[in-house]
Order: sequence, then C-alpha cells, then structure tokens
Amino acid sequence: MKRVLIVDDEKNGREALKSILEKFSNDITIVGEAENVSDGLAKINKLNPEVIFLDVEMPDGTGFDLLEKVKKRNFEVVFVTAYNNYAIKAFQFSAIDYLLKPIDPIRLKESIEKLRLDTKFSELNKKLDVILQNKTKPEKLALPTTEGIHVIKISDIVRCFASDCYTKFFMKDNSKILVSRTLKEYSEMLEDLNFSRVHQSHLVNMEYVERFVNSEGGYLIMSNGDQVEVSRRRKKTLMEEFKNWGGIQSLK
Repeated sequence: MKRVLIVDDEKNGREALKSILEKFSNDITIVGEAENVSDGLAKINKLNPEVIFLDVEMPDGTGFDLLEKVKKRNFEVVFVTAYNNYAIKAFQFSAIDYLLKPIDPIRLKESIEKLRLDTKFSELNKKLDVILQNKTKPEKLALPTTEGIHVIKISDIVRCFASDCYTKFFMKDNSKILVSRTLKEYSEMLEDLNFSRVHQSHLVNMEYVERFVNSEGGYLIMSNGDQVEVSRRRKKTLMEEFKNWGGIQSLK
C-alpha cells in the first residue's frame, strides 16, 4: 500500500485527484493533503509519504522550491501542473513523471502503474537534482538506460542518432549512451539549444560542426571526425543557418 500526499493550492484540484486515485487504485492510501509549500514541507516531515502528487505553482512558491527544502527525499514524485511550457520542458529534461490539469484519468492510471514498480531512490534523486539544477536554464539531461539514469551535460553532446525507437548519444569524450526513447522527443527538447535536426536520423550540436561538404547529397564533418548525412530537404535551410552563424567552412 503506497502512502500518498497531495500538495495543491486548489481544493477542487485536490478533491478531483483524490476521486480518480480512489477509483483507479486499491493499493494507494491518501495520508494527507497540503495547500502550499510550507504546509507541504510540514506534512512530508510528519507523515513520511511514499508518493507525493505535487503542484508546480502555489501561492508561497513552487513545487521545485518545496523539493529544495526537503532534507531527505525518500519518496516518489509526480508533478501536477496546468499547461506551463517551461515546467513541462523541465520534466522532460529530468525524465520525471508529470500530469497536466485537468487530469486525464488514463494518464493518471499510467502514472500509478509506474509507481507500482520497484523504486530506486538514488535514481529518483538524480532526476530531481536535474530539475533543480536546470531551474535557470537547461544545462543537464537525465537519460534513462537499462543500466540506470545517466546525467549528462547538454554541452557535451556532439550528436544523436535514431535507431528504431532508440536514440544513441555520441558524447564529447567519445562515449556512447543508448536510450529507449525516440529522436523526435530529444529533438523537440534540444531544438532551442543550438541543436539542429539535419536528417530524419540525425540531430547535431552545431557547436561541434566543423565543415559542411556540399557533394554527394551533402554531409557534415563533426569535431570528432564523424560524418553526418544531411537530407535534401534540410540542405538549403542549413546553408542559411551557416551564413547567419558564420565560422563554418563549406567544401564543394
């Protein structure tokens, strides 16, 4: 039986979540509710919940502020938020679970299924640390792999390659990390951070592009020597990006 604490400043939101939780799960018991950051911190220390459904925006701070105040994070977290692009990006970068308001019962059921899995708090804390470290701007990325969570610096990613439903990360130190998520997901996350989807199968960090070879369809030469194919559709746009950015050598 999982002990659940709900932290949300809206009473209607807490009631709606309680109702759906009680409907979809018989192995969850709601041990308490809190309506703000200070109340949530007090309830965590008093009730020792195993799971916290945590609102992002509250009158006296955010759910992120609450997590920073907790000395021992030995609980699972599912964030609950109204649509907030910055918050959603933060969850995606940290590979942590979240629900959008109004809560979709199907998505909540999926979250409950995840909560039934064995929890490694060391892995969970890695994810939470990424969220807290990325508060100002995204600098780190949590990658879920078969060996556990890998936390990497975004600036150390040279390129990413799509392999079916997997994405392979090629790092600055020549290491490679295979993740069971699609390149599309990472492309959407990284597109505003100087990454470019130059091909259906390739996402590159423009900081590591050394040359563009404008022959045989066109390809990039990366700083580590890798050659990355450029799609015909992306070729013209990429050339314009090079002109605007400067510093890229083009070879014919």
